[in-house]
Amino acid sequence: MAAWALPVCVLLVLGFAIASTLVLRKRDNNTSYADWNITWQDLVQSSWNHHERVSFPLLVARVAVAVFCAGVVAQQLFHAWGNGNSWPLAFFTVWNFIMLTGYFCLGSFFSIQAYRQQGPYRGDSRAVVTSKGRIMLVLFEVSLPMTFLVDVVLWVILYPTTDDASFLLEFTSIVQHGVNAGFMLAELAMNRLTLRRAHVLFVVLWACLYAVFAWIMHAAANFYAYDFLDTSVPEAPLWYVGLLVAHVLFYALACALSWAKERWLLDTKDAETSLLPADTAELAPSSKV
Repeated sequence: MAAWALPVCVLLVLGFAIASTLVLRKRDNNTSYADWNITWQDLVQSSWNHHERVSFPLLVARVAVAVFCAGVVAQQLFHAWGNGNSWPLAFFTVWNFIMLTGYFCLGSFFSIQAYRQQGPYRGDSRAVVTSKGRIMLVLFEVSLPMTFLVDVVLWVILYPTTDDASFLLEFTSIVQHGVNAGFMLAELAMNRLTLRRAHVLFVVLWACLYAVFAWIMHAAANFYAYDFLDTSVPEAPLWYVGLLVAHVLFYALACALSWAKERWLLDTKDAETSLLPADTAELAPSSKV
């Protein structure tokens, strides 16, 4: 047991978390950065047609995925609690799948609300969105790379090294370590959202938040969901740094896919300047961002 490893890991995680928060706050207060330069049409229109007020295929897809994923999460949690498992949220996979579900629920909310609006068009559809739109963007930016991360870790690292891996082939596991990637890739192809490179810091914060949760869970139940989070071994700091690097690399992969969509798939010609109906309240652009 290496008693020094825990404080080193704590300093690493808290240091990365504090630094990321400070940089994000600095960029948020500096209007020269375009981190939040997203519009209402980015949230509800399809990548192939910016002339429509809202993409009906995108709406249907989001609602279907949101309902399906919410059902999977509910079944998983009720099954765990029913079998006496008091830590159903111990695994990073579950965290990310719940976040993915939240993204599709919020996306469904925006799409449905835009679809239900009536009246003549008005307003500048290129206006920057408000806080709910920011939340949706961040959920998308974090969910996309984390989907790839949990899938690769399971099938490349955990599955080959697990003696009895039959439970990894169950329905819920397949959905959360395979089907999830299909959902996010389809969403990436269909929507108009693109990733911001500086928002890799949100991924770092997400990883740090789970690390702190893992320490709390270990203190309460003497249990680590993943052996590589064990801070009692001397190589623990290397594991933590490596995991943070992996998060950044998968965000880079997601940015590459976003760049490819923006270059070859996103329709940007002759963009409409009037998207929102006159009586829109929730979706109307606001000067407060």
